[in-house]
Amino acid sequence: MIFIAGFETTGCTLSCILVLLAQHPDVATKLRQELATMYAANWSKSDYLRCVITESKRFLPMAALGSTRIIGRDISCKGGSIVIPKGSHVLMPQILAHRNPAVFEDSDFFLPVTWENADKAMRDSLFTFSRSNRNCVGQSLAMSELYSVVPTLLARYDFEIVDEGELVNILSFKYVGARLKVSRASK
Repeated sequence: MIFIAGFETTGCTLSCILVLLAQHPDVATKLRQELATMYAANWSKSDYLRCVITESKRFLPMAALGSTRIIGRDISCKGGSIVIPKGSHVLMPQILAHRNPAVFEDSDFFLPVTWENADKAMRDSLFTFSRSNRNCVGQSLAMSELYSVVPTLLARYDFEIVDEGELVNILSFKYVGARLKVSRASK
């Protein structure tokens, strides 16, 4: 399971980010312009890169259906009119929290600028690696990979959609059949 999670989710997140950048050339251009003002060694500190990666994780969460937990105590909801009893298995779908219109304005659109002034509700609604003592053991590695690979590829290449493929949710939420045309980035 760890092999599948580490390989599948990080690779699919990277490919989805590239598809999203190809779909939104204005975002790719803005990110490339910011990276051009920085030394390559500092690219991972780019504010806009952080926004792009965070928004892509929100917009296309790999574990869209989330994870399950067994409740350790009774939980009251709706002022006590609903009780989830201790021992219940609950599903926490990320896609619902990540697309909540009460938290994210224009929640069905890819908008990295959303994260430039993120509030607590937005940050708390994003749980792509799960939470608490059972969060993803590969989180640090995955984020290191994204923060090094995305700017390196974007600084060197332009990406254009040839075939968008389709979004499917089989083990992870991802594009299947997407094809990009890659060319050297224009300076």
